[in-house]
Amino acid sequence: MFVVAMASFAACAWLSYKAPQLAFYMMPLRAWQFAAGALVWLYFKVPGATRGTSWRERHAGALRAIGWLGLALIALAGVLFSADIPYPGGYALLPTLGAVAVVAAGSVAAQPVGVARLLSWRPLQWIGGISYSWYLWHWPILLLGHAITGSDAPLYRFAWVLLSLTLAWLSCRLIESPIRNRRQWLARPRMAVFGALALMLLANSLCVGWNNRAVERMRLPAMQRYAMAHGDAPAIYGMGCDDWYHSDRVRICAFGPADAAHTAVLMGDSHAGQWFPAVAKAFDRPGWRLLVLTKSSCPMVDEPFFYERIGKEYTVCASWRAQALAQVARLKPDVVLLGTVGGGGYKFSKAQWIDGTTRVLDVLGSVTGHVYLLRDTPHLPFDGPDCLAEHEGRPAWFGLQHACRAPADDPHADQVYRWLGEAANRFANASMLDLNAHVCPDGVCSAELNGLVVFRDNQHLTGSFAASLGSALAGKLAIGAAATADNINASQISSR
Repeated sequence: MFVVAMASFAACAWLSYKAPQLAFYMMPLRAWQFAAGALVWLYFKVPGATRGTSWRERHAGALRAIGWLGLALIALAGVLFSADIPYPGGYALLPTLGAVAVVAAGSVAAQPVGVARLLSWRPLQWIGGISYSWYLWHWPILLLGHAITGSDAPLYRFAWVLLSLTLAWLSCRLIESPIRNRRQWLARPRMAVFGALALMLLANSLCVGWNNRAVERMRLPAMQRYAMAHGDAPAIYGMGCDDWYHSDRVRICAFGPADAAHTAVLMGDSHAGQWFPAVAKAFDRPGWRLLVLTKSSCPMVDEPFFYERIGKEYTVCASWRAQALAQVARLKPDVVLLGTVGGGGYKFSKAQWIDGTTRVLDVLGSVTGHVYLLRDTPHLPFDGPDCLAEHEGRPAWFGLQHACRAPADDPHADQVYRWLGEAANRFANASMLDLNAHVCPDGVCSAELNGLVVFRDNQHLTGSFAASLGSALAGKLAIGAAATADNINASQISSR
């Protein structure tokens, strides 16, 4: 049995990284945990085992300590484990060894002491008696509950947990125990086997029917609309303007006549790129040319940083930014719009945000008519199109009309916005540009607004929604038009 347990554990630990679903659900890969319980029973309870009264008396103190330690290990697993760890694998040793210690401590005690006494409390014994039934019920109830309501609100989750507990008690008392203790099943094993097979076929048929209805639902026009929203990105990505971390080559996408009298530049990371449809509309006027220079996850902050996605310092970003700024400076544009993720995307300090942005503005300030720093858009705590799809067709009586909404408040993003403002205030021709009142009216961000899907994920605007803000952006830029013209004239005079 020990050999089987070791083989099962090794396979489970390996597949937890290669095929986590198999490692979690397939019984042979969890056999080592069953074997752990069996080994405790063999060691302490098999007839003839030398674990008598004198042995218990000699080791009573150690057993009590082991029991409490086991309970602590189980509690620790409940607190520390999250969806980010490869489970079961090696991590499952923590709760498994904890359970082994608790069972061992209770197995050798003549009278309940220590943790055994705690777990002998009647309500806990009642829960223990139906625990396996609860284990079987809780997961489908949680999933079906979410499928019906589309909500993870604490009140709903508590209701599903309570419902699964109630069903576990009813099924254990009215179905499982009577069947398990029914002598006819032992007397007629064929009837038991065929009855079990019939139930399994019925359950599988219901699951297949449920899945087919889900597939048909995904073909509905509304669901297709939400699915398409995920791909509603600005056209610049299809044109190859953004090379991400693959190289530091500067790829400029140009729009408008090459001999235009005025030039506007949109520059930054993907949160600058999301504004392209709006910027393109704002500068779609005679005499203007628009240039786009973006690199995903590359901030307009001249500071080195570790990029977790590639597991090293993002030197490609630093090299690209320096080259891009130099090219823009040689062009001497009339308007430059800079955009950067302002929330938790970059772990810069206050000094880094201010000084790093100042160094970027130092390059642009003397050669540009006006520089605008776009305020970053708020992030949703959920995927916008996915949330809308989950709630499509929900009954109104569930009260989930506001489920795909979230407050726009983000203290850290607000702080970064103020720091960027401090950097902009050091330059006469630099200012902040905030369109968040149009993205999240009244301080509330919605996944859908005025018939348009707002976000294509949890943080990027859809191209369609961004395009709808072209007029609003043009209006904001018009506020600084006079100052921009003055700066342009001053720059032209000084260059003569």
